Amino acid sequence: MAYTLAIKISRYLIKRGAAAAEDEDVLAYGLFDLLAAMEQNLILLFLGLIFGVLPQIFCYELFFCLLKPNIGGAHAKTHGSCLLIFTTMAFLTAKGSFLLPQSWLWPGAFVGAGLALLLVLWRGPVIHPNAPASMQKRKKFRVIGICVALSQTIAIFLAYKIAGEWAAGVAFCGSMGEATASLSLLIPSPDNNP
Repeated sequence: MAYTLAIKISRYLIKRGAAAAEDEDVLAYGLFDLLAAMEQNLILLFLGLIFGVLPQIFCYELFFCLLKPNIGGAHAKTHGSCLLIFTTMAFLTAKGSFLLPQSWLWPGAFVGAGLALLLVLWRGPVIHPNAPASMQKRKKFRVIGICVALSQTIAIFLAYKIAGEWAAGVAFCGSMGEATASLSLLIPSPDNNP
């Protein structure tokens, strides 16, 4: 649905003279990317508000979305499957942070963050072979990916020291978002060509 809407909007803009006809594909792709992100965020906002887990979902999404673009890894085959998988994982992690015993949350947060950092150090980043030339500089993205994973791990440690038990569920969700992004490095995919 988002892709069809993006094509219709791009054709409308070209018809109105806002863009050149040869830019239709680029414009449609950019619009699709924007619409897909809005769709995902609206679904997560709705779930977070309805079930009272908005801070947890926000932290999961923030940690995932800051790390994933810098390390690459496997991707779902379609936008619909990506949306379903991501929103389900974010929601289950957020609800799970309430269901798990309080004493498991901080250890779980440290395990998730540590796992993510180790995987990024060992396997990341995996840049798609068809990426723009600027993204083919593997060393640059390796440094960025390591810095992002390390800073997220430090953020979880600081939350533990500063906020204590109050932040345990939110930090757990953040570390699970970080771990989910890094686990995609282990899934065989055409995108996983170093």
